[in-house]
This record gives sequence, structure tokens and C-alpha cells, in this order.
Amino acid sequence: MATSLLVELVELTYRFIFMFLESMQNIHLAQQARLGYHSPMQWLRSVSMLIVALFVEMFQRSRELNNAMQSRGGEAVYWQEKGSYSKKNWLGMAAILLVLIVYGGYFT
Repeated sequence: MATSLLVELVELTYRFIFMFLESMQNIHLAQQARLGYHSPMQWLRSVSMLIVALFVEMFQRSRELNNAMQSRGGEAVYWQEKGSYSKKNWLGMAAILLVLIVYGGYFT
């Protein structure tokens, strides 16, 4: 059971690496065509938009793959574990977000 799970995870990871790289190249090429990297301010904005677009696209593709596997009688790809959340972690994430908002506002 554990080895089949490991093999399945390795297969999915291997597949998503190439999907990720292809998407990244397409988005980067489109940004370059629109002069998205001609200044440091534009470079920072373009890289952040690239990261967000990649995250959204990979999340959608993984959801579609999960739906396809479930419709064919496979098990769910994701696992949900109950976890505890500490206030320290939330405060750290809020501080990082605030710094990014302030720093991003500096360039606009």
C-alpha cells in the first residue's frame, strides 16, 4: 500500500513538473512580448504576476486531474488532515502580507 502510494505521488509530481515549466514559459514569453521586464519596477510586477498565474493554473489543473481520477473510480489525490493553527503563525503571515503590500505600493 505504501509503495503504490509513493509511486503514484512520484508519477504525479513528474507530470506536473513539465506542465509547470510549459506554463511558465508561455506566460513569461507573453510578458516579454508586452515589455514586462524592461525596468526593475516592471520586472518585480511581472514576476509576481507570473507566480500568481502559475499557482492558479496549477491549482486548476490538479483539481481537474483529481476530478478525472475520481470519475474513473480512482481515489482522491489529496488528503486532508486535521491540524491546529497557532496565532503565532497567523500573525507572521499577516506581517509578511503587510510588508508585501507596503513594498508593492512603493513601486506603483
